[in-house]
Order: sequence, then C-alpha cells, then structure tokens
Amino acid sequence: MSALPLVVDHRLAVNAPRGALPRLDRAQLWRGLMLRMRCPDAFLPGLDDCLIEDEGDGALRRRLRFGREEVLDRVVFLAEGAIEVEILVRPGGGSFRQRIAIEEGEDGELWLHFRYEALSPDHCAGAAVEPLLRAAYEQADRALVLRLRELAAAGLLD
Repeated sequence: MSALPLVVDHRLAVNAPRGALPRLDRAQLWRGLMLRMRCPDAFLPGLDDCLIEDEGDGALRRRLRFGREEVLDRVVFLAEGAIEVEILVRPGGGSFRQRIAIEEGEDGELWLHFRYEALSPDHCAGAAVEPLLRAAYEQADRALVLRLRELAAAGLLD
C-alpha cells in the first residue's frame, strides 16, 4: 500500500482551567483508562466480546469481537501515563495504532492527548472520507471523557 496513513492528533481537556465540572485527579484518570482497556465493552458500542488472551510486562493481548469480525490487538501501559494500542490482526488488513497520554498543566489541569495512525483502503491521508473519520475519532474520544466523568462521579475510579 503506497498511500500515507491517516494521522489524527488532538487533545481534550479533562480538567480545564477554571472549569465548572468536577475535577478528576491523575490517579482517577489513569484508573479510568486502564478500565477502558481491560473492559472495553463498557465503552465501545458494538463490541460484543473482549477476551484478554495474554497479560504481563505491562501489556495485554486482546481478542475483540464485533459481530462476526474479530480484531487481535496489543495494549501497552507506559510508565509515564500513556497507553499504546496496536492492532495486530484485523479484517481487511491494514494497520492501526492509537496512543492516549495524560498531560498535566498548571493548577490541576489535565488533558488527554490522542494520536491515531491508520492505514487501510479507506483510512489514508487524502481519502474522501477523511473529514468524517477525523470527526468520528474526536467524537469517540469526547464520549470517552464523558464516560470517565460518569464513572468518577459514581465513585468507581477511587
């Protein structure tokens, strides 16, 4: 495949400066991200099953089932508060990488920095659907932040 990968890179505020929403601390945010990786069915609509096939050395290998389609991926938890996901096998081939990193600012500001690199027939730089894909990634990430806030408010990230 000679096309360039689609790269989507953005940051979302979790604790914005002078924000009106209840604040999450870094530990709550990290626990929420860990939960997202270990129990993705609570976060991903359309995911029918997640089987953790292997775990160790700060990494998971998961088999995700969406209807008849299966995806095998590897999740790596990095000490600096980042998670990297790489799809190892997916229907239709191609490649996919995701990185989510916690970033801190002044006065308790917390951000999640998302970066995606995907390459497949419809996930490539300049594809006609590129604007839709970018919007879908950002919407999914906003939904993740909202879900983490809900879990924290319910006391499930303490």
